[in-house]
Amino acid sequence: MDGQMFTVIRLDGTTGARVWAYHTAGTAGGGFARQLQLTAQGLLLAGGATRDVRSCDNALVVALDPSTGAQVWSRTFDGTLVAKTCHADPEAEGPGPPIDDDEFGAMATDADGRLFVGLALVNRTATGVHTMGSIRRVTVRR
Repeated sequence: MDGQMFTVIRLDGTTGARVWAYHTAGTAGGGFARQLQLTAQGLLLAGGATRDVRSCDNALVVALDPSTGAQVWSRTFDGTLVAKTCHADPEAEGPGPPIDDDEFGAMATDADGRLFVGLALVNRTATGVHTMGSIRRVTVRR
């Protein structure tokens, strides 16, 4: 994700002019927004990932005010693996150390303001390191 930034831009529907832009790169720089959704509560949700100095890539959902682009709230999802290795080494022999690459997959909201987020989280367990699919529920509030 180096050189990338989690970005959401609102354009005027008539002219195409930029109305506002929201950017975040996590604590280590880098990120991407993958999905947008408007909620019944009047928020714009953006889901994707950012880079963290402690644990590489983390899934992120941020709620924005669609009129101003101001952040209302955000939630980061991080598995239990903490690894300093964020990229595979193509020169190394063998599989190499595990990579802490938590990913945002999808999101959906219901009429009651519940947000469901599909994730792939990298977790350290007693039997090793595993990527586990997870669905998390978050309440959407303005």
